[in-house]
Amino acid sequence: MVHDVLFLFIFLAVVAYQDLTTRLIRDWWTLPWIAFFLFYNGVQHHLEPSIIGLVGMGVLLFIPGLLGWLGGGDWKMGMALGAGGGLVPALLLFALGFLLAPLLKTWLQRVSRRYVDEENAKLIPVGVLVFVADILFSVGVLMIER
Repeated sequence: MVHDVLFLFIFLAVVAYQDLTTRLIRDWWTLPWIAFFLFYNGVQHHLEPSIIGLVGMGVLLFIPGLLGWLGGGDWKMGMALGAGGGLVPALLLFALGFLLAPLLKTWLQRVSRRYVDEENAKLIPVGVLVFVADILFSVGVLMIER
């Protein structure tokens, strides 16, 4: 379990940095992680929940992506989270991230102005929200396991 938390933390830390500084989550980062999570969970005999998470997040985030509420990188990040942790934990991270949005919005916009133009700074980087949610979720899981 600790390895799962660590892998998701590493993945989301880079996603958050990319999203905060460029408003793009790069395919060269998300796609290999999807493959890694599928392989890793297959070796751990957890391939079925990994595939359900990948497909489930892909389907659930497809419509918000089409409506312009999420970017393509956010969609692939969600699928990678589903492949890495399963459907329910991935949904929980997204939900917690969106619940944190009102609390972090002003800070994120202020920090974003250092990296992107004013128009893009108004957009909320979903990768950062999910990363913060992952930190809170992981601390909770690790506290329960100890």
